Amino acid sequence: MTVPVLGWIAGIPGPILFIAAICLGLVCAFMCNSSTRSYIDHTLSWWVLILSCAIAGVVAFELDLMPRTFAILSKIFTIGVVISGQPEVGSNPGMGRITIELWIVVMVMYISALVVAPILKSRIQGKSIAAVFANEPLASAHIGGLRLTTMHAVQAAICLFLVYSHANLPTYVVAGALSVAFLVVFSFDVKYAFSPTMVRALEAKCNKRETDRPTLEWEEDTKGRQLYFTMSVITVGLWMTIARDQLTFVTAIGIGIHALMCLIAPEHPFHRNINQGLITMLFGFLVEPVKFTFILAFCAWGVMHYAKPNTYRSSNKGDALNVGMKWKRVLNSLTQKQFEAYRSRSVDETPRGDYVSRGGLKMREIMEVHGWEPNGKVIDLGCGRGGWSQHLAMDRRVTEVRGYTLGGSSRENPEIFMTYGHNLCVLKPLVDVYKLEPHVTNTVICDIGESDPSAAVERTRTLKVLALLEDWLAVSKGANFVCKVLSPYHSDVLKKLETLQHAYGGRLVRLRLSRNSTAEMYYISGPRANMVKAVYATLRSLIGRFSSHDTPFEALAPVLPTGTRADPKAKAKAADQSVLSRRIQKLRQENIETWFNDAENPYTSFSYHGSFVTDAVTGGGQTIPRH
Repeated sequence: MTVPVLGWIAGIPGPILFIAAICLGLVCAFMCNSSTRSYIDHTLSWWVLILSCAIAGVVAFELDLMPRTFAILSKIFTIGVVISGQPEVGSNPGMGRITIELWIVVMVMYISALVVAPILKSRIQGKSIAAVFANEPLASAHIGGLRLTTMHAVQAAICLFLVYSHANLPTYVVAGALSVAFLVVFSFDVKYAFSPTMVRALEAKCNKRETDRPTLEWEEDTKGRQLYFTMSVITVGLWMTIARDQLTFVTAIGIGIHALMCLIAPEHPFHRNINQGLITMLFGFLVEPVKFTFILAFCAWGVMHYAKPNTYRSSNKGDALNVGMKWKRVLNSLTQKQFEAYRSRSVDETPRGDYVSRGGLKMREIMEVHGWEPNGKVIDLGCGRGGWSQHLAMDRRVTEVRGYTLGGSSRENPEIFMTYGHNLCVLKPLVDVYKLEPHVTNTVICDIGESDPSAAVERTRTLKVLALLEDWLAVSKGANFVCKVLSPYHSDVLKKLETLQHAYGGRLVRLRLSRNSTAEMYYISGPRANMVKAVYATLRSLIGRFSSHDTPFEALAPVLPTGTRADPKAKAKAADQSVLSRRIQKLRQENIETWFNDAENPYTSFSYHGSFVTDAVTGGGQTIPRH
């Protein structure tokens, strides 16, 4: 109450004090401890605060409450030079002065983002990588270059043509200054985003061993797009405070709304065909008296767009990506205590019991709840400790299990288990499954994918795993499969999944055993289902658990049967049955008290006729097989 009272004493009008008090109260409420506020309340607070500030700015502008500020800004952005004779190119003949047009300033910034920013990014990354290999001149001499696929040369050429046709010197100065400011901040962001990659590369080079992440990832999670649109919004906001003519004000509103849309919903279908370059051209067409240059630009833009149509079928992937990125941002902002409480809400935390890992429980849920069926020979890619293989070995539809994992000192290695069917499993460590040659099999399972705070890193890992699955399915036509999808909400991941679904069927499922700290889902063979809908429902559930207080639930730890399984591939050589029968009959009479038949004997190269109990003897003293 202190600020409104002092303002009233100073003679400030009551409506202005009321608006200021509301805005100040919102700021105080927003900055207070929000540990009990839900995610939706947090987002609504942001929007209320932004709208309140916008309303306050409009009121101040309409009532002319800051005349000196507006006058100073007008002098900075508008040069009032009286023109004699014909007006210069780019000026408004009816105004009698040279003006700095907003649409040209934004278009110059757009050109810098299209052309200069990719060059700058490639230059920074190339120099950083070359510095790591400075001691190897032959290698460093070939590091660098420019990725031309990130440059939109045709768009940039069209925009550059319009700028050259309509800009004047003051516009070049202001636009150049804003573009340089954008590129400077962008360069710092690229260096920051690329620093972890360089640290990993240097660590791998010094230690001469592999790390748990890819050594070099060129597509780092930079904020260049967000930075550009943020600067566009700021520029438009400043222009709106000094705009004194209707056309400039309308231009600022239109460009600003589009920039805000790109910040709030970057993957919205609206942006597929209409970007900021086209929006800026439209408003430039309204402002400028010379129209034929814009007609040429629109024709060139249309030819450029229809020459490369969208080859993907329409699907609502943008919403899933937006929700997924929101979930990831909130997850990364949690404290350690909040994270530990969140990760288990409404999650099945049943102890693993006799399984070597929780993977055995997950495989059981995939089969019992979602109806997935294995058969024949199973290839387990990235088997880890062997939980999936352990469960599948107990299934009579499975004839053998072969598991491969990288293992080593920093990763999980296969563990020995004696549960039912263990004799059918062969798990091999120190095998890079990405270098393993695919071969024909009946069932392919893959549980590869380690969570990471970076959504971009998870996206790269997910696409790599899906490419691995595709290679195996291309060789094994009709094979059943289960594959972990670490980060399913990215647009290119969903496109890849839809491609696989078109060729091999299947659907995405979410397990009750998956913790809230990961958005992992499992792509399983069988009937088809809408993947985007499944991902969207999973993300909405994960976001809802931020504000819920549900507790985890658990069942009794599973107790698994032990022993061997009869090998369906067992083949014994032919023998003289008369001699064999006499020998077996004699052994049976000698050990009549302990003689029994083991239907689940593990032998593959011997004919089995029975078992009996015998004393423990060394290998050298055993002359007669006891089975």
